[in-house]
Amino acid sequence: MIKLNLLSSQEKEEIRWEKINRILMINGTVIIAELVIFIVLFLAMDFYLSREFSKIDNLVVQKQQEAEVKEIGELKIKTQSFNERLNLVDEIQNQQISWTKILEKLSLITPESVQIISLDISPKNNETDVINSEQYLFNLVGHAKTREDMLEFENRLKDSDYFSNLESNRSNYLESYNVNFRYRFNLAEKILN
Repeated sequence: MIKLNLLSSQEKEEIRWEKINRILMINGTVIIAELVIFIVLFLAMDFYLSREFSKIDNLVVQKQQEAEVKEIGELKIKTQSFNERLNLVDEIQNQQISWTKILEKLSLITPESVQIISLDISPKNNETDVINSEQYLFNLVGHAKTREDMLEFENRLKDSDYFSNLESNRSNYLESYNVNFRYRFNLAEKILN
């Protein structure tokens, strides 16, 4: 079979360019279709990932809030415990007795001719936590040059605002000179208030 091409070279060139144009058009359409599909897939992925990231962000915020709430709760418990301890310390400090003032007062009411040989302050067993004036028993042993000096000291103890319930031994009054004496007494109630 013999093929004869009776077309002119210009027509041949036009046919060739039409084939090339068709190929380019088909390929361009395919490329554009692929780009559109790629863009649609990209946008879908972007939408999906943004939703997932939003969920993750919400979970992170929720966990942080839970941790903060837990930490705040722990801090409240610690603060409450600390405040209870402070209140206990304050209560103990308020119940403290100023022994320095008491001993200073005892020293001030003691005449020069009277010597305190020993002073024993014994806490009594107290079944309550409330401090009262009779909780502390003072046992005082002393020496006075004369009975009058001892009686002056005894009267000062009785008249003192710091001491109460003064008890003395009968033997305190037997000697006129070089008197050895013993007293038992408690703190006055107002010292504790």
